[in-house]
Amino acid sequence: LFRRCEVAGCKKVGLKLFGGAGGEYIDLRIRSCQQQALRMMEDSGAKFYGCEFTDNAEEGVVLMGNSQASLRGCRVVGNKGPAFDVSGSARIHCEGCKAEGNVVGLWLWESAKAAVHQCELSGGSSHAVLADGSSLPSITDSTVRGMVQATEEAWEGICGETNHLVEPLESVELPPEEGPFKFEPVWYERKQ
Repeated sequence: LFRRCEVAGCKKVGLKLFGGAGGEYIDLRIRSCQQQALRMMEDSGAKFYGCEFTDNAEEGVVLMGNSQASLRGCRVVGNKGPAFDVSGSARIHCEGCKAEGNVVGLWLWESAKAAVHQCELSGGSSHAVLADGSSLPSITDSTVRGMVQATEEAWEGICGETNHLVEPLESVELPPEEGPFKFEPVWYERKQ
């Protein structure tokens, strides 16, 4: 259990959980890391309440493998990658969260799942929501500002009547392969 802690200026990832790691994090602040604020891998699982993940050089929150995260009342702001990047069979639950000023709002890949309720998701220079592969989002009572790109099956979980979808002010595209999006095949150092 971590309460009212601050992690700033890490050379790599602010908080990395893997294996069967877990915990509860309350009012945790992670900012200005050279990679992601939070990276969860393998079978890790954690709960975050009122946390902030801001101004990191890559993603705000990354979930891979079979990891699971629950975020309530969290802010993911000003990261140079996606606010939330979920892949593999990972699961994320967000309630009352705000993602703004990031390059992307929510990215879902492979068979990842996301349950988003009463949140604000904003896209930056790229998509507000991108759901690829067999990923399944369930977004309710939320505001989505920006471009949405999804498979037909995923789209059903995004365009619910309780959501407010706001069109992007200008066209968006996938980020170029530079900075946090540059492919660097180093097995244990970054997400592939």
